[in-house]
Amino acid sequence: MIKDRACANTPTMSRRTLLAALPATGIALAPYTLAFASQPTPILILFREWEAARANANGVSDDDCEKFVARMTSLEDQMSEIPSRTVADLAAKIAAYSSWGDFALPNEPHPIWNDMRQHLSAA
Repeated sequence: MIKDRACANTPTMSRRTLLAALPATGIALAPYTLAFASQPTPILILFREWEAARANANGVSDDDCEKFVARMTSLEDQMSEIPSRTVADLAAKIAAYSSWGDFALPNEPHPIWNDMRQHLSAA
């Protein structure tokens, strides 16, 4: 007895045909997934600027240091206005707000606490 084979362009498709097609689908999506994952988020872009400002604030005159600190504060404020999309975003905010642990995190009500709640509730 000959069975009709399922074809991908017909409305019905057997599980076997679907499972056989999955590796091809994964291969087709892999480059897109990798390209998307390698794109920095807006928060990470701001954080890289914050890191540069922090590095430049060391070993300069007091006036120049004040300018870099003002820039760091501005970048922290910009980051606080953007919701964290990833845990890396949240980590970047914590690193910036605490200046890598040199200072305490801001008290409530600060947007960073909302970000933490959001990520913890999704865990």
